[in-house]
Amino acid sequence: MAAADVFAALAAQMSDADAVGATAASLLDVLDGKAGGKPKSAAERCGMLAAVQALSAAPGSSAAVAQAAEATALRLLDVYKSEPSEEVGSYA
Repeated sequence: MAAADVFAALAAQMSDADAVGATAASLLDVLDGKAGGKPKSAAERCGMLAAVQALSAAPGSSAAVAQAAEATALRLLDVYKSEPSEEVGSYA
């Protein structure tokens, strides 16, 4: 089972939008290198992005979900802007 599958299963059980947002922020901190080492290979970075994408399985439709989605989208944009490798696009 891939990490993204695990995150999708967890997200499906999350009912707190703040928890989903915090989880996404934590994953993005790893991608940014703010939580220790930064994933080096394109496959590792794509795996992290797949885990963030898997969080979209979380139920709910509220202002809190919209705020978490907006914050995550803005952080993802920063990750893609700083991505030095064209390889990442081939894994998406």
